[in-house]
Amino acid sequence: MTHGSCQHDKFIEPAEIERKESVKQTEVARRTFAVMMKIHFLFTLLMGFSILSQIACSSESNNDDHQGRQNLSESKDNVLAYYSAQSAITDAGEFVHLYEDISSEVSQIVKAVQGVIIGSDHAGALGFELPRKRRQHEENLRKVEDMLKCITAMDDRALVELRPPDKRLIGSCRHFAVLTCSLLRHKKIPARARGGFETHHSPVRHHDHWICEYWNPTQRRWVQVDAEMDSDLKQKWHIDFDPLDLPAGTFMTGAEAWQRCRKGELNPKQFGVGGGANEWIGGWNFVLSELLLDLMALNKFELLPWDTNRLSEKEVSQLSESEYALLDSVAQLINEGDNSFPEVRRLYETNSSLRMPWYWRP
Repeated sequence: MTHGSCQHDKFIEPAEIERKESVKQTEVARRTFAVMMKIHFLFTLLMGFSILSQIACSSESNNDDHQGRQNLSESKDNVLAYYSAQSAITDAGEFVHLYEDISSEVSQIVKAVQGVIIGSDHAGALGFELPRKRRQHEENLRKVEDMLKCITAMDDRALVELRPPDKRLIGSCRHFAVLTCSLLRHKKIPARARGGFETHHSPVRHHDHWICEYWNPTQRRWVQVDAEMDSDLKQKWHIDFDPLDLPAGTFMTGAEAWQRCRKGELNPKQFGVGGGANEWIGGWNFVLSELLLDLMALNKFELLPWDTNRLSEKEVSQLSESEYALLDSVAQLINEGDNSFPEVRRLYETNSSLRMPWYWRP
């Protein structure tokens, strides 16, 4: 009898099945854990990058803020250093020794200036008639050194000594401002002359005028001083404010006058020179002239009120569009204050039409 081969199914014990299932579950758990760890690692890495990025941005922002504050501080320091040094016009030259007896107090500096200069308004208040020949010569002295030479030739006493009217230099408001500026700079007090218009006499007539500004480190501001306005003029003009700290609305720079006239806020005919309505001469050319004189003074070229260059000699109606644009830029930058100081300097140095001719000498 032939027996065929018979194949039986392999029998697996239940315990073996449980063991294999346990191994399988363990492997799945291990792999799942590994995947989760990788995900956690990647998440942690991304979070780290995010935090580092935020720190970097914050640090960069703080650095930018610090750099911005530092740049502003350096810019202000540059401005103050610039106006602490004498210009070719305010330099006392061989007469600088006369400054040593004068106090650093602004009030004492102004008092000394008022004791050695006399203007037409002072002469009238004091009953003194200005000699024509002397006036023509002395009012046209630009450099402080020449002014001091003239002053000491008439009276060689110390500058703190009050001179009688006939022994004082005959000058304009500009001479008061420039000599004050020279004395302040000698004392290492940042100072600058400003050209513009007085606005306290009349609401409709603004006479061309010069003042001096000095930097007050305690108040951190430029203080405007009208050195020409002594006690006699205060009484004559019924002045009730302090000329050693001019309040707003008593003086307007040439830059502000130009900008406000260009905007139509003010009439250029309000700005000029003269006395009564019949003697008044005003208009755009006075505004243009004071704008350029103020620009030059800010660049430490302190001229006479009647000095002109080719641009200021033009009739405003004959200015080109590019010249209008240039003058508008000048006024805007000046009115922005010290933050635009580098740009004011650059504009002045790179545009010959804003300066006096190269051959001109004070």
